Amino acid sequence: MPSPFPGMDPWLEGHSIFPDLHNSFIAYLREAIAARLSRPYYTAIATRVYVEDSDRQVEPDIDVLRAARGGRGPTVGPGGGVGVESRPEAAPVIIRVPADEVTEWTLEIRNADSGDRLVTSVEVLSRANKRPKSKGRRLYLKKRSELFRGRVNTVEIDLLRSGAHATAVPLARAVAETGSFVYHVCVRRASRPEEYEVYPIRLEQRLPAVRLPLLNGTADMTVELQPVLDRCYAVGTYDLRVKYADPCEPPLSPEPSMGRSHPGTKRSAQMTETDIRPLLDAKPFEPFTISLTGRSSYDIDRPELVSFSPHGAMRLHNPDGSVKVVIAMEHIVSMTWPAAVPHIR
Repeated sequence: MPSPFPGMDPWLEGHSIFPDLHNSFIAYLREAIAARLSRPYYTAIATRVYVEDSDRQVEPDIDVLRAARGGRGPTVGPGGGVGVESRPEAAPVIIRVPADEVTEWTLEIRNADSGDRLVTSVEVLSRANKRPKSKGRRLYLKKRSELFRGRVNTVEIDLLRSGAHATAVPLARAVAETGSFVYHVCVRRASRPEEYEVYPIRLEQRLPAVRLPLLNGTADMTVELQPVLDRCYAVGTYDLRVKYADPCEPPLSPEPSMGRSHPGTKRSAQMTETDIRPLLDAKPFEPFTISLTGRSSYDIDRPELVSFSPHGAMRLHNPDGSVKVVIAMEHIVSMTWPAAVPHIR
């Protein structure tokens, strides 16, 4: 079963799923690139291995060592002095902090006619890469600096909402130029080091087709990221492993600036089919609008073009019956309808 989301699925960002998705995405992206890459270019997978404090949620594992019971207090000597009882040395409290051996894959495009020169490095950011002060972040930023000095093209794919900004483009400049986004791709060409090509991705959007730079004189090649993610989802059987009934990690939160509140608006961080069904079944039907995180909205003007998936996502269809977009209920932050419809408070 495919993902209920048209693009990146926020439920795949959790600590139990994303490491698997990370390496799978690199592997299937390699296939997609290799299928269209002309000789003498070729792809290779490099690995980065290190030990990192675990970000898994674990219960404290603490051993407290105590002296045996039955010890006596101070004693009074024959001369009336107080004798101090000999006690064992203070025992430490043992606190265990689990550590994981992390293996991160990165994709390389090399040129055989130039001594196997590294031309373009493609990174999918990991959870550790975005965790402040982590070893994974330090190693990632150090490697990227080395790539810049070596005049290597870089492609950074960020499919994580949480963590500190980690791609090369300054975040404030990116948001100022593109508007708000939750995921993005950043491309930096070695021939134009002061420019960044940013592909902003919002929750309700499919992953983009990205142009990969090669050596000067060679045309860019374009790779579509959404089919790669779709394959990861299918092969990883994430529909069996992801618990959509539970909140995703991190939880989705609505944007408070969406639209204006008025008597014909319902705002909620957790819409359900029950909230929307009365509007679809109203007689006569009155068109309404749903607003999403990411500052986009959809007009619902024909109830027969709306359905709901088994996972509870809302599907909007084209007139021919094909699916136009799939919207997770978590993305809907408000609904606006004519004031004459009284059944939602």
